[in-house]
Amino acid sequence: MAVTVLKIGGALRDDALQAVVRAVHAARRAGDDVAVVHGGGPRITAALAEAGIELPFVDGLRLTTPEAVTVVERVLAREVNGELVAQLCAAGLPACGLSGADGILWARGLPGMQRTGEVARVEVQPVRAAWSAGHVPVLAPVGVDEHGRRYNVNADLAAAAVAGRLGARRVVFLTDVPGIYEDFAAKRLLTDVRAERLRALRSAGCFTAGMIPKVEAVLAAIDAGVKQVYVVDGRDEAAVTWAATDAGEAEPRPGAFPGTRVTKEEVA
Repeated sequence: MAVTVLKIGGALRDDALQAVVRAVHAARRAGDDVAVVHGGGPRITAALAEAGIELPFVDGLRLTTPEAVTVVERVLAREVNGELVAQLCAAGLPACGLSGADGILWARGLPGMQRTGEVARVEVQPVRAAWSAGHVPVLAPVGVDEHGRRYNVNADLAAAAVAGRLGARRVVFLTDVPGIYEDFAAKRLLTDVRAERLRALRSAGCFTAGMIPKVEAVLAAIDAGVKQVYVVDGRDEAAVTWAATDAGEAEPRPGAFPGTRVTKEEVA
């Protein structure tokens, strides 16, 4: 069975349910097993502010202190994850919540970033067990190390690592913008782009803030063997269906790409 990994951005907020339901239905109709990885950035920011904690971002990643990681885990693994699972079930899609800290996402700390981590390895047996039970697994990107310490893992990078380990044929990043911009100020959207060009643009410093880890995640997924990686606006039904089904592997007419598609090589 082919695999599709969907990453739902925390910035989608009230549009998250519609985006996930559309994408899951579309991918399942295409015959794929589906895994969902979610973020929760705005909810984390609000919860940290309520707790009187203010943390900087470094190259698009939130610096997370030991004090803050407990807030991050509560928001991601309990609040956002629980809400998405409940909403999917209510929409007729049996789902189960998983936290990376349950032994799925093994993490290591990033230098100078305290409890902000990167994925060291992925254990996918719980994901496959969810599929065997007929469920859509919904994963919160909290990592754990061999000492039991929790880490805040960027959800885009977590989705890329999970997709690579599962041998996914596609990863779809559902976000609140139409795709990856070569020049955001000039609104120059990348549509059909090869990984080699994306690397060159990254090296040239074309990407800033939160787009940096997203581009890193796209390239990490390609390097892990994923053939098709999409970045689309999760509120755009046509874009979501295009990305989450075999329609994305077809060749739209010039100028008709509804988002960004990244591949390692030319699409046959």
